[in-house]
Amino acid sequence: MAETNKKKFVISQKFKNVINGGAQIGQGNEHFDISWRLRIQPENLGNPKFSIELDCFVDPAYLKWSIDTVIQWEIISKFGEKKMIEKSDFSIQKYSNPSIFFDWSTLDRSSNDDWITVECHVEILNVFGFSKKRFRKFDEETMKNVSDVILKVDGEQFFVSKLLLAAQTTIFESPTFSGIPENSGIPEFPLENIDANDFQVFLEVLYGELSIDDDTVIQLLELAEKFGAPTVTRKCKKYLKSEETDMENSKILELAAKFKLEILNLGK
Repeated sequence: MAETNKKKFVISQKFKNVINGGAQIGQGNEHFDISWRLRIQPENLGNPKFSIELDCFVDPAYLKWSIDTVIQWEIISKFGEKKMIEKSDFSIQKYSNPSIFFDWSTLDRSSNDDWITVECHVEILNVFGFSKKRFRKFDEETMKNVSDVILKVDGEQFFVSKLLLAAQTTIFESPTFSGIPENSGIPEFPLENIDANDFQVFLEVLYGELSIDDDTVIQLLELAEKFGAPTVTRKCKKYLKSEETDMENSKILELAAKFKLEILNLGK
């Protein structure tokens, strides 16, 4: 669900030795419980062209999220000359932050000082996905001492227990995963064509968390079928038969037919 209250803020950062100084990172700024910062990256040292990027740091406990914004970029020279480079809409997501390219030579050419001030005017139009947090962490810091295998999904590492996975799925009890010598360190296996957020919820359910809702149940059923996880399938079936779901009966029956779920009485 989107939150539609518009919110505005400005980030201002002075960068020195822009052309010959290499990449530079500005100070972090907290706005609306999210950390933001500006950074610049020249194409090459001595080249007047460089990129300006706005970094957005969202709590990794949130799963799928996006922030719809209108962003106005401005450059201010030593002599106070202000130049608006661009104003555009941008949907900020994980691994997708707004950026622009700027040519130093288009600014005040009488300035011999190699520094500028960047202003980024941000208007937040809508935010999505900030109501759902991760119930459990599977990162190295949290799970390393209780895990013996790493599953790499969509660039993200999940530290998990082979014993738990083998007990609740068929694919993870295969020789590929079960025949690993104990003294070989923590092995890592890539899992292809799987969304990391969907796999996060799948693991949460395997580990006993109550992570099933209308936004996750279909992906969970698909992963349960893919990995042979009857426990997850049973929990999804129980959810679809409960009063917790707002799904239409026709959609539930469609899922029941697709995933061979015995759902006779919906009670809605």
